[in-house]
Amino acid sequence: MEMFMWYVGEAPSTADPLVRVQAGPAAPQGGATVVLFPGIEGIVQTLQPLYQNLQAEILGLQYPYDERADSIPALAAMYLPLIEERISKSQPFTFLCYSYGGLIALELVALLEQKGYLGTLVMIDSSPDYLKGVAKTVELEVDDKFQVTLLVHLMSMKVSYDLIAKHLEALLKLNTFEERIGMCQQIVGKTNEKSQKYHREFALSIYTRAKAIVKWEPDFQLKSQVALLKPSLANVEMADEDYGLSQHCEKPVQVRVFEGNHATILENANVVDMVRECFGLSSMEEGPGKGDLLITVDKVPTNAANKV
Repeated sequence: MEMFMWYVGEAPSTADPLVRVQAGPAAPQGGATVVLFPGIEGIVQTLQPLYQNLQAEILGLQYPYDERADSIPALAAMYLPLIEERISKSQPFTFLCYSYGGLIALELVALLEQKGYLGTLVMIDSSPDYLKGVAKTVELEVDDKFQVTLLVHLMSMKVSYDLIAKHLEALLKLNTFEERIGMCQQIVGKTNEKSQKYHREFALSIYTRAKAIVKWEPDFQLKSQVALLKPSLANVEMADEDYGLSQHCEKPVQVRVFEGNHATILENANVVDMVRECFGLSSMEEGPGKGDLLITVDKVPTNAANKV
């Protein structure tokens, strides 16, 4: 489950669907606005290592836990009016997304392009094929098993696995996800009513978002520029170096590789340098700080094998 999520926030941090983020250096007047799309947790603070050194106005999407949008298109449609209020057709948009956030961003860009907007989308370890591959590794389609795996991961942030292990068999025997959440709250112990409500909604939302990965079948061809920044240590073996992104893009997809894994790539300072260049926030000389240019993918052959 660490491939999906590794952070649990508290209710106040996720209440607003779009927030202005405090960046590092002051943004120049009239400069670029970067919109952040966090991972499946929906908590923009997880991307702080990336945005804290970007010289731009920074806006961050958050995925509130009282929303029950059960598909990627529904999530994108929910954020469309919020984003459209803050971008302009006269200036290319700049979207920076991580993991699950990349799926929402791709669908949202498709909607924006229908309205005449264009821009740049930087994907950090994300694509439809990649997330579907991760879903297979955690057996997301085996409902009972995934529910228990998800809840065990969430509980492990609060109590020891030895305590959790004593209740695994009982958890599997329960009939519904709601019943399993209730039992998990008993295992973790007493918390205040507000925290119990939040953690219940958190678990239900993560479950709904994860299931949406399997159901989603993107069928668009984006005109905007797309770049993939991925770690040297992969969670899932992929047949295509661009994680299959070129299937959904008219322009070539630039792929760069940086040291790290799915979580630690966010802390790689060289990734920030590359993001700056992609968005035109600074001029840089060609060098190792930009990551290794692995490949620029135009189109993947239709008969290419898919290993995930």
